[in-house]
Amino acid sequence: MSVSSALSKHIIHYQGKMTILRVFMQPHRQSVVSKASIRYETPPGKQAQVDWGEFKLNCADGSFRKVHAFVIILGYSRMKYVEFE
Repeated sequence: MSVSSALSKHIIHYQGKMTILRVFMQPHRQSVVSKASIRYETPPGKQAQVDWGEFKLNCADGSFRKVHAFVIILGYSRMKYVEFE
């Protein structure tokens, strides 16, 4: 439920903006606790992640050209390699 819809049930004739309500409510909100992530470590040469994508390239003459990209990220060093077709 949004702040404005919740307030509309209680304050019918409120003419103010949302910004002032957000500033007012900020100290009363619960803080969001984010989950910690564990980094997956591998020895050198053991693992890599590969992806293949298709993109539209805007050419100088205003036309569009379809371009393919091959991307690989090495697991140990996180080095990236990209090659376009």
